[in-house]
Amino acid sequence: MARSPSPARRASSKLPRCSRLLVAASALLGACVAPFETRSAYEDQVYLCDDPDAFDARVEACRAARARGERCGGVISVRGSLQATDIVVESDMTSSLIRLQQSDGTLLLDEIEATGSTPYFFLTLQMKSVGGAVGAEPVADDRTLEIDPAAGGGPEQLADDRVDIGLRISNGAESVDLSGDDGAVMLTERARGELAGRFEGSFGDPEDRAEGCFHVLGLDVRIVR
Repeated sequence: MARSPSPARRASSKLPRCSRLLVAASALLGACVAPFETRSAYEDQVYLCDDPDAFDARVEACRAARARGERCGGVISVRGSLQATDIVVESDMTSSLIRLQQSDGTLLLDEIEATGSTPYFFLTLQMKSVGGAVGAEPVADDRTLEIDPAAGGGPEQLADDRVDIGLRISNGAESVDLSGDDGAVMLTERARGELAGRFEGSFGDPEDRAEGCFHVLGLDVRIVR
């Protein structure tokens, strides 16, 4: 989840009326417009984490879609500031990958990557060094993991209380990786093919803080031995 420079970062200084976040999504927007000239699509978005019933209903709708043979990789909702832009987004994930590690016959959660679309960009949730033994059926998980971009570097990476989390913003042509620098991930449920929880922390800049909730349902589940 290392940060990589992008044309969006360089362009931001030349377009003072446009946030770096919207510049990164310029292929979707076409152009940046002053706030009084257009209504923000964020106004139609709901922060689902404040309404557990609504969030759970979206997750169940996702499960029902999967049962019909449709693609749904889970649900995510985020609010806060990313690249100096205030956002509120909700999204069904259209792709989701869960990697597991097998150790002495036990399956442990390792990495999560899930992507969904928002009004202005595609949002990808990435997590590494998650940890926790999993089986076929979901079980409750009450772990709180410290956000640490250096997590995952040692032999005990799946047994400690640290996690590497990041958010990727992309528009199909370019992308910006925003690494979580501090904060926490609170896990609530896990299984062989899913992971649920909440997070809060800074992403990319100490002043850019975001929080959110997620329930990833793996469309692609891989075991690494």
